[in-house]
Amino acid sequence: MTRNPDLDSHDSSDKSYSRNSQKILNKFNVSVGYEVKIVTKKAEFFGIILPRYETFSDKYIVLKLKSGYNIGIEIENIIEIISKNVDQLSKNL
Repeated sequence: MTRNPDLDSHDSSDKSYSRNSQKILNKFNVSVGYEVKIVTKKAEFFGIILPRYETFSDKYIVLKLKSGYNIGIEIENIIEIISKNVDQLSKNL
């Protein structure tokens, strides 16, 4: 899976995310540093999962977009999170 080594948490449970947000990361087998596509009820977002800010609500996943902006995606709106590497592999099969 594609990971950014500067942001790699080195384990499947990132300490910056807790309870609800960590559950959704675990559900889709992704973690901080993964390059992903997040599908929500309204749109699709591509970027790298960032650690959550300490003051940020546990109800959001933070994503670094290619434009350089960071956004918070509310977990209740997330339908699917797809690792970019896994998505590319499935297209080649």
